[in-house]
Amino acid sequence: MVLRFLIIGADHFFGGASEDARAAWDILTGSVVPEKIVVIGDSAGAHLALMLLDDLGNSGRVQPALCIALCPWVDNAERGESMRTNDHFDLVQGWMALKFGEWLDPEGRYGREALSPIFKDYSGLGPIYLQAGGREIFRDPALEFARIQVENGADVVLDLWDDMPHDFQAYDSMFASSTQALARIRTAVHGLALHPLTDVTRITSDEFAAAVTDRAPPSV
Repeated sequence: MVLRFLIIGADHFFGGASEDARAAWDILTGSVVPEKIVVIGDSAGAHLALMLLDDLGNSGRVQPALCIALCPWVDNAERGESMRTNDHFDLVQGWMALKFGEWLDPEGRYGREALSPIFKDYSGLGPIYLQAGGREIFRDPALEFARIQVENGADVVLDLWDDMPHDFQAYDSMFASSTQALARIRTAVHGLALHPLTDVTRITSDEFAAAVTDRAPPSV
């Protein structure tokens, strides 16, 4: 496992985070084949994981076996009603996400489309498994991201638990939804079939199951 901490603040801009992600990837692929690697991140870390996938695609490099984006930040500007209406449920507030977007590109050097995964085309790249909470501010952007990518022809599955806020996976066994979400992550990482769940799996592409299970489960 390679763990990379992502710092978002007034003194940490997008370019540095992107370079760190590529550096971590290069270190890991120096000893592990990409097809055996799962890239995973939550919130802003999910943003970085998705941006890494796009970066690898643009440079013609081999994709990871799977990208898992938990409660992903997919647009660095405002998108969807949940950015406002879910404020009273969520620890992360809509205005905070907008401020993070400003910090990511304080000089306007990159622009919204360059910095937001929702504007990228993930067709032909590694499969993407998304999880989101119905009570988090990023609910609507995550749903829209998944719909757009399915239309693009990407390999995508989005699970959404209506009763959960942002980063609810951290609740572990405290709630049935978080317990189920962690079990789904484990299933996906092990390369096993991720069958749709009633009232949970909201968006899925036909190609996702084959893309994820077309590799041997890890030996440990």
